[in-house]
Amino acid sequence: MRRGLRRLAGAMADLALRGREKAYVVSALPTRFAPLFITGLPRVGSTLVYQAFVRRFAAAYVRNAAAATPRAPALVTRLLSRALVIVPPDGYRNRYGDTAGWSGPSQGREIWGRWFPVNQTYVAAGGCSDPAMREMQGTVSRIEEAFLAPFVNKSQGHAVRILPLCEAFPRAVFVRVSRDVVDVAESLLVGRRECLGDERAWFSAKPSNYASLRGLEPIDQVVGQIRGLDADMARDFLQVGQDRVIDVDYTCFCQAPRDTLDRVARRYEHISGHALRISNDVPDEFKPASRRVLAPSESLLLRRRLDELPADPSPMPQANSRRRP
Repeated sequence: MRRGLRRLAGAMADLALRGREKAYVVSALPTRFAPLFITGLPRVGSTLVYQAFVRRFAAAYVRNAAAATPRAPALVTRLLSRALVIVPPDGYRNRYGDTAGWSGPSQGREIWGRWFPVNQTYVAAGGCSDPAMREMQGTVSRIEEAFLAPFVNKSQGHAVRILPLCEAFPRAVFVRVSRDVVDVAESLLVGRRECLGDERAWFSAKPSNYASLRGLEPIDQVVGQIRGLDADMARDFLQVGQDRVIDVDYTCFCQAPRDTLDRVARRYEHISGHALRISNDVPDEFKPASRRVLAPSESLLLRRRLDELPADPSPMPQANSRRRP
């Protein structure tokens, strides 16, 4: 009942503000700080890193309240910032990327879906139209402006839109979260069953080789998804410059979150020239997510496939000669 009322309120606010939102964001100045995008393979623990980051540092981020109005997130962020002192929640529970509380950090799926494919397919350089890029730049700038701090956002979709993000934000910095690949593969397969109710339904971001994976069995699809996304990220990060990528290992983060986040902050300052301000403490450690146990036969087959399948050898997708209209 309460969730339904919140959705209704968000839809009404979205409808009322969307007309003003466009004028508000297209008139924004460029971002003052280098935005920071957290990404990686699906199911690597990047949501927990995101939650801890916005708790540890003064940072601009998409709140759940703003994500509920995907056509007017900048205005809602501005209104909330003027009316309330916002403190990110100190709880760290999340489920498949969703966090609790109106001030909790959101991926902003529907917001990014205004400028990129909603189904999170791969987007090459030049794949974002000029009007969409101006709206995206202005939205990030206005959210940054409301917090007076660097913008940070986590989304699995960022893994397949690295190049257009860098076109929109030439100073962008990326945090790439990694985890044991067997854990990732098992969690992806379980996610298909738990979230979608069908292990043959695609779950999360689609690599550039997605078309070649559609007819495969679920385990082979998951392995191909991992290898394809890994290849896409490696290739695209090589193109934009590895010096703009900060690597975080999920296990190391759980063992020492404070030290890991402070290392990220130092690297961010080195890359961007801006020092992040510590605003709250974080726990001494986190308990790593429990392993998603498969049937022994499935687990054995999954491990064999992971050992057998090489990284995607496909060539780099060519930049579009013209942006999408």
